[in-house]
Amino acid sequence: MEKQGVIAKVDKPTPWVNQVVICPKKNGELRVCLDPRELNKALKREHYVMPILDDVLHKLSHSTVFTKLDLKSGYWHVTLDEESSYLTTFQTCFGRYRYLRLPFGLNVSAEIFQKKVLQVFGDMDGVIVVVDDLIVHDPTKEEHDHNLRAVLQKCQEFGILNQAECEQDGLGPRYNQIHGTYYNQRRDQS
Repeated sequence: MEKQGVIAKVDKPTPWVNQVVICPKKNGELRVCLDPRELNKALKREHYVMPILDDVLHKLSHSTVFTKLDLKSGYWHVTLDEESSYLTTFQTCFGRYRYLRLPFGLNVSAEIFQKKVLQVFGDMDGVIVVVDDLIVHDPTKEEHDHNLRAVLQKCQEFGILNQAECEQDGLGPRYNQIHGTYYNQRRDQS
């Protein structure tokens, strides 16, 4: 994480020192999360309304072609300012470190991330943003492919596409039965 520019060593006093928690990911890798229970009590939340799939499902009603894209290491694409970064200081057996990027574990992380993702993708045609997933949907294959290319180009610019997750049938059988054919992101790479 230090080599990726996500964390940096801390060698001066800081107002907070958090513990870390290691959580397994779906793919078997490990995710390092803060355990900032006391810090979370002190943070002021934006109270940004987080859309859930049920909130946007009606937008899919006329679509027949779908692709679900997963954004990789989503939170880490959000840079922290210096003051906020020092609040995320955590202790390890190798010393103290601070996050330079938005960490998992803060009660404000999801809202900040969702707001940033909507700033990038929210105005694109045929795209719905739900947490770290983008659902590209359109009534026709031609419209879908056009919009999917635009989304993939934007993902490539920001380096945020988790291709391993996109290869899975992301909308599941329920949505395939209700809305039609699912098209996988991989078929558009030729």
